[in-house]
Amino acid sequence: MSNPSRASIQQLRTMYLEQGMSAGVIAVQLGMSRDTVERRLKRDGVKMRGRREAALLAKETPDLSVEKVRELYERDGKTIQAGAKSLGISEGVLRRFMKRNGIRCRKPGKIGQYAESRYKPISVNISELVDDYVVREMTLERAGRKHGISHATVSKLLRKHGVVIRMKTVPLTASVAIDDARLIELHNNGFTQQDAADELGCCRDTLRKHYKRLGLKARHASASNVARRCDKLNAEKVVELRALRLQGWTWPSLAERYQIHILTAENAGKGYTWKRVAGGVNDACGASA
Repeated sequence: MSNPSRASIQQLRTMYLEQGMSAGVIAVQLGMSRDTVERRLKRDGVKMRGRREAALLAKETPDLSVEKVRELYERDGKTIQAGAKSLGISEGVLRRFMKRNGIRCRKPGKIGQYAESRYKPISVNISELVDDYVVREMTLERAGRKHGISHATVSKLLRKHGVVIRMKTVPLTASVAIDDARLIELHNNGFTQQDAADELGCCRDTLRKHYKRLGLKARHASASNVARRCDKLNAEKVVELRALRLQGWTWPSLAERYQIHILTAENAGKGYTWKRVAGGVNDACGASA
């Protein structure tokens, strides 16, 4: 099998100089890259045409007609790349010709006149779709799975029929009853909104509404960690933790003993935190070094 990249230099010279083809068209027809064509021609001493000369030559050489391009592109369903190869021109020349003559490019994936048979019109019961979304409060994804269409198509159809799309929140029928006293207790104990939502079995967006209704201020994660750390550690526990560390306990075992994170145990043991607790901070730091 012959390798197209082994085209003779005489063939390249004939196509470029005598037939007036551009390096891009030669590359398409011979299955080579444009850089390879230009490099071999330059190596043989051929002077490459400038942009202006190439543009003037491109207007003269292509024997194109609107009917011929429409036949290849619209009736036969060829792509621009395949059509350019059949006509012996580059893709850029064909695209510019189509733009000048009002031939619209297809969207990716649609092949000529066969696009209508491949992409059939959507047959969906609009009234049932609206009921699923408005009355039954289905999500776009769930309604799409039921009717066999994508959630984007569901949104487009609903908007087309005047339905206002909800924000991405939990449906009211599926909302969880929140105990206000329990929520206030969790907030006072230093829980973040996400931790409180996990504890109460709801999503964070739902809990945010209750925070706003009860006038609770969302706590930053850092402040929450400090509050919860104070619940699990105190001065006596920190002194005990450092003493156990001097006895050879590992940080993971200390973290498991006091039900805290490993970094929390290490920071407290090395004296990076709880600096106000005296007694063995430097010794603990020296032993862990």
